[in-house]
Order: sequence, then structure tokens, then C-alpha cells
Amino acid sequence: MLHVPCLWDHSSVVEQATHNRLVGGSNPSGPTMYYVYILLSLRDDKFYIGYTGNLKKRIQQHGNGKVESTSKRLPIKLIYYECYAIKEDARRNEKYYKTTKGRDALRKKLKDILSKYSS
Repeated sequence: MLHVPCLWDHSSVVEQATHNRLVGGSNPSGPTMYYVYILLSLRDDKFYIGYTGNLKKRIQQHGNGKVESTSKRLPIKLIYYECYAIKEDARRNEKYYKTTKGRDALRKKLKDILSKYSS
């Protein structure tokens, strides 16, 4: 089973269960949260920036080589994600992170994790 790191401290079991349900995409009526996620290729030390309504499933697809844009860059590591209640907010931030300014902001924000995994 894929473990998706959580970026906040859960103060209750209920919050943890809610997080697991949302990240796992187990809501039958469709996504209730949308995710912008950052993968780091351990092969070439480059980012992959994406967006999804089902983070767990999407990360598994990447890890299994089923996403063309990352299949030749495996192994990959999920290093960061953000969640949004509104799809358009997630898409807008995904687009921003793909700009030079956005990538620079990510490098600054993720300085320690990048130094840990970069070769």
C-alpha cells in the first residue's frame, strides 16, 4: 500500500480517517478535494508537477510506469502536495508551479527535501 505523507499534524483519529479517505479517492460521488503534487525523479533530479482528484491512484500510476511523461524517469518520489476544495484553484496553482517563477518558489520551499534526495 502506498503511503502518502501528510503535511499537517492530525489532532484526532477522525481527521486522520478523513485525510485517508480524501487522499485515497474513496468518495463515490467524485473527488471532494483536488491535489497539486510534486514528484522528484531520482534518476534525473527533475520535478514533475501534476494535478488530480485522486492522489493515491495517480501516484500509483506514476510509480507503475503508466504515465508516459514519467515512465522513463523512474524511480520517482512524492515530495510535496497541496489540496484544494475547488478544482480551478488546483489547476491555477499547477499552472503557476510549471512557470519559471513557480519552479523557483518550489525549490526555495522544498530546499531541505531536495537536498536529501538530489544526487
